[in-house]
Amino acid sequence: MTTTSASLGEVFAAKGALGWFLSMVMALVTLLLNRAWGPQPALLLVTLALGALMAAAIGILGGALIRDANMLMTVVKGAASSSTRPA
Repeated sequence: MTTTSASLGEVFAAKGALGWFLSMVMALVTLLLNRAWGPQPALLLVTLALGALMAAAIGILGGALIRDANMLMTVVKGAASSSTRPA
């Protein structure tokens, strides 16, 4: 990172764009393999694009805020335990 002229914002933008692209490709391949386009494929594509954008944003935030593997495991276990509690 110290030998490149790219700013921190450019690096985050590139990681987000790549994450969005990979999410879209994986979703489209899954839909193609299962022939699951449904009656409104345009609406499906818009929903996929927004979901991929959200996933990329969560990944960037997690990558920026989580510093090491111990912190990652703490966050993952905390999210899992809070989502499995009875109401």
